[in-house]
Amino acid sequence: MGIKDWIKKAEELAEEHPAETAEILDKAEEFVENDTGHKYDKQIQQGLDEVKRTMSDDSGQA
Repeated sequence: MGIKDWIKKAEELAEEHPAETAEILDKAEEFVENDTGHKYDKQIQQGLDEVKRTMSDDSGQA
């Protein structure tokens, strides 16, 4: 299974479980912000917003 297969599988799971995906993303955001001492909060938030926007565009949810 190559990287493209893993990415496709992750996208499928995210589409099938949008609430759980959003919860995991929020927890990951909190972890990374704490781990970086909140030095990159703005960039992390921008990345998270883009991921959630993409999820919303693809599935009509998020």
